[in-house]
Amino acid sequence: MQVSEERMCQAEEADQSSPGGSGSDECTERLEGPEAGEELKVVDVTDTEDEEKRYSLFVELLEASHREVEFQHLALLLQAWPPVKREYTVTSNPWVRLATAMLTRCTVENKEGLGNEVLKICRSLYNTEQMLPAEGVKELCSLLLHQALLLPSLKLLLESQDEHLHAMALDHVTAIAKGCDENTQNLCGLQVRKSKPEV
Repeated sequence: MQVSEERMCQAEEADQSSPGGSGSDECTERLEGPEAGEELKVVDVTDTEDEEKRYSLFVELLEASHREVEFQHLALLLQAWPPVKREYTVTSNPWVRLATAMLTRCTVENKEGLGNEVLKICRSLYNTEQMLPAEGVKELCSLLLHQALLLPSLKLLLESQDEHLHAMALDHVTAIAKGCDENTQNLCGLQVRKSKPEV
């Protein structure tokens, strides 16, 4: 079942409609069924009133998403919601799940663009309460490398504040440079120095 953009926007509206707010008590979300055309689903404010229910709604939307624009809307939805407080495992972290779905479900024609989009999403979380922990960054970088997206993976590792992730990046660069000529090695070193954050 494919989720529509309207569904995600209305999910955000439902979250913003608190019991004491000015929003409506419920909103109608539209799902596009593959056979039956369109079906309507009513989402009440209570569906986003606590973290557990928001996470459940996020998982439902994520499972129905397959296009880049849908994943972008989900990113906006997560940013609009309060930061998660529950301790999730790395693979259950909503941001890691979102990035994983983006890289594994979208078409391969725009693989490089997807890698940059994941990098952009992660950067948007820097210095916020939703910033990914080191283990989350490591998980995403491994996935990026598995998709042959070396540069965004290295950038994430080097932009982290974690020294272990910096060491991982340097190990990758060293391994690559061993099979390169001197000019390429110099370029690799230059890219690392540009990407590494100032301290």
